[in-house]
Amino acid sequence: MSDDTPHPSSRSGPTAHGHGHHHPHAQGESHGHGNAGHSHAHTHGHAHNHDQWSGEEYLKRPGVQETAVISHDSVVHALTGAGLSLDQLKHLDLLEVGCGAGAVTAHLVRTFGTVHSIDTSLSMLQTFSTHLPSDPHNLTWALHGITPASPAAFASGEPMLSPSATSPEGEHRKVSPPRAQFDVAIANLVVHHVDDLPSFFTGLLGLVKTGGWIVITEFGLEEGAEDPRLSVPLKEGKKDEHGSVNSAGHFHPAFTVASITELFTKYGLVDVHAEIRGRLPVFEDKDKYPLNLIARGRKP
Repeated sequence: MSDDTPHPSSRSGPTAHGHGHHHPHAQGESHGHGNAGHSHAHTHGHAHNHDQWSGEEYLKRPGVQETAVISHDSVVHALTGAGLSLDQLKHLDLLEVGCGAGAVTAHLVRTFGTVHSIDTSLSMLQTFSTHLPSDPHNLTWALHGITPASPAAFASGEPMLSPSATSPEGEHRKVSPPRAQFDVAIANLVVHHVDDLPSFFTGLLGLVKTGGWIVITEFGLEEGAEDPRLSVPLKEGKKDEHGSVNSAGHFHPAFTVASITELFTKYGLVDVHAEIRGRLPVFEDKDKYPLNLIARGRKP
């Protein structure tokens, strides 16, 4: 992933990025995706033909695997905090928005009944296909960014591209969405890339069953504190014309417990809860590790 923000994960959403994803970026690097909302159309936020990510290079970045473990544990923490048992999780169908190269996915497939992972980066998904537990029976993935049209696309059963590193050059296998709606949808370090939040949440809510949960992890910010990521390079943004939402004028500050709670409530979620839980090892300097913010909400 590449954008001008250091984070551990991200991707998939309308104009958002989605990679979920976990994409810890090194300082000064760009996280091109969001898989949730950048240009690629997380519409997720970028166009698929302007893939700025390298899945193999991404997985080599420091902090990626450590952040993946924290992100998985954060999702489990959020759902068990809502009253679900670990045994119940094993029977739930999960949608992972912004899966990236699969660092978090490798943990999710052992926790949930089924996992369907989406991202907007071809390179990320090709790497994803080679770095997972051998042939997990409960996993599917597709090249897709969340938009208001996503629920209809999933309900139609129309096959979507499902990139694999073993596919012949220029040919990509396709898979039909495994279901129209899911018990749980998660987005790890994705929402800060989403320019069009109404479109993203409309699409995401339409993919969750009534009574189902949305869990989001983000870089956290204490009330009244300054965002540690607002360095000069980040303020200026990337100069790439196909850049992510971190391009000039599209940088999103970190969320506070109050602001993300307000966001969830604004889009109709109930039983909303948010908290700060530890830090994310996305910088080499431990003193600059951002706070780990976790939020959950239920679709009424």
